[in-house]
Amino acid sequence: MKSFIEKKDNQDYHNTIDLIKKEINELDPLDLFYDDGVPKDIYEQEINEIIYRLQFCKTVEELIEYIYIIFASNYTVGEASPKEKFSNAAKNIFKYRGDFLKSRKKKNETI
Repeated sequence: MKSFIEKKDNQDYHNTIDLIKKEINELDPLDLFYDDGVPKDIYEQEINEIIYRLQFCKTVEELIEYIYIIFASNYTVGEASPKEKFSNAAKNIFKYRGDFLKSRKKKNETI
């Protein structure tokens, strides 16, 4: 089964996906990348959830909350805390929300 990330072929869409991956992997909210044995796609499930939720976020604060909830529900609240650690990544991701939504709409119109 293909992940949500692999299902689209629009370049703007993929650019946004790459940005989300980069932001979350650089943040490394659970400090997992200290070990060379950790797969580079360790956060793929969370990234897929962020991609899905991005369409519903109307503010950066909502996106911060969504990202926090995603990590708190997939791991533990303690591991995901504090919520504020997601602020910079969410702000950077949110900047591209409009282009992301346009690219999704454009893709859906061509199907």
